[in-house]
Amino acid sequence: MTAAEHLMESLDDLGTATGWVDEAIRDVESTTLDEATACLAQLREHVARLRQFDAALERWIADIFRDQHWRDPQETAAGLVEVKRSTTRRMWDHDQAGKAWLSATLDASGGEVPDPFDLLRDFRSAATVAGWKVGAFKALGLDVNDYCSTEPGVPHVYITRREP
Repeated sequence: MTAAEHLMESLDDLGTATGWVDEAIRDVESTTLDEATACLAQLREHVARLRQFDAALERWIADIFRDQHWRDPQETAAGLVEVKRSTTRRMWDHDQAGKAWLSATLDASGGEVPDPFDLLRDFRSAATVAGWKVGAFKALGLDVNDYCSTEPGVPHVYITRREP
């Protein structure tokens, strides 16, 4: 039996174990503090290991998509699989981004200065502590990437299961 087959068998066992979760939740008050903390500690260890494995599988699938130059979703036994990669933005030119946003906002209002409270509300929807929001800039015809350095972010794998 391969490592993948052992893992799938173990995941099936995990699925069976999680079937007891509803009953355990209903019965949680009947456990002792020692039982509850021992169970929680063990559960957290398993969850941490599962997260590591989840991340490893996600990286491996993203690597396959990259190596095969696949851009479109791929049909698999589990369903439709798609890899999306975020963009990491750093080194913002906040002065220029703010000026561009304000200029575009004033242009959109026909050159009239909007109510200060509306302007502040709109500004808060476009700016964050760390940077600027893509959607708010796109709505004004601006590209946030013009005001920062960009690099590919972390890939994420999305699986859309088929209807039974």
